[in-house]
Amino acid sequence: MPQVICPRCGRVNDTRAPEYPFCLGCQDNLARCGYCRWFDAATGLCTHPIVSGLFEVSESATPPCVYHDPSDRVLARRPLLKLVVVATAIAAAAILLFGLAKLGLRGPAVPEQADLGLLVEADYEGAVVGEPYTVTAVVYNTSAAPVTGVRLKSSNCCR
Repeated sequence: MPQVICPRCGRVNDTRAPEYPFCLGCQDNLARCGYCRWFDAATGLCTHPIVSGLFEVSESATPPCVYHDPSDRVLARRPLLKLVVVATAIAAAAILLFGLAKLGLRGPAVPEQADLGLLVEADYEGAVVGEPYTVTAVVYNTSAAPVTGVRLKSSNCCR
């Protein structure tokens, strides 16, 4: 059975507790007709098919009824639902703040460093001093960072 809130003092009471149906705060009887889901306040009658007409019913009556079922008026809302709502709101705020911090506080974006490689191919056996010599050079990028402005420069290191 669920927990109920006493309409008189606001205390939450467990319907499985040995003291139930008496409120732990003010000793009000929480099993009265007015707190039952079967009680129709507009007509002042019990709408349960078995109990209807067996005994006198009123908002303040506490008849010996085994069919008493707490109405929405006295049911305690699930604290877990409140916890989930609060936790979700906190998580959303944290994600938003984290995103704003990443965008605004880290300064200008630093480009990712490129990882370039150089592959050189040449036929050294046919080389003649003072004659043109063909060298094939391949520059390759092993990273995902874009690379622009690569220059190859010839050097006359051996003359």
